[in-house]
Amino acid sequence: MRDDDFDLGPGDPTASFASVANDEITAPMIEFRGHDGRSLALPYSRLLSLDYRPGSVVSLEFPDHHVVVRGRNLRPLYDALLRHRVVFIQEGDLDVVSESNPFVDRIVIGPLEPDLE
Repeated sequence: MRDDDFDLGPGDPTASFASVANDEITAPMIEFRGHDGRSLALPYSRLLSLDYRPGSVVSLEFPDHHVVVRGRNLRPLYDALLRHRVVFIQEGDLDVVSESNPFVDRIVIGPLEPDLE
């Protein structure tokens, strides 16, 4: 996979997520990046379910992790996740993102529990 296969570069501070641009390529893993430098990558092959709550929440369930992505305008993120296209999701800086673009405010990663929310 080349760097120009992505819609948004991984170094772009305004990018809430990056997806594979080439329809022939899928990402093997999703990397979750926090403000504090923490990072966790989980394989798409282990993704059990996705839940979208209009506008503000996307939840991903893996066998050992529950990931909640909070922000705004997250439908494009959800759509890209459905197609296994997302390479990373990162917490962003609200000051540099326009209101019409997807924005990830917080990523919460926890152990899989039936009633996590």
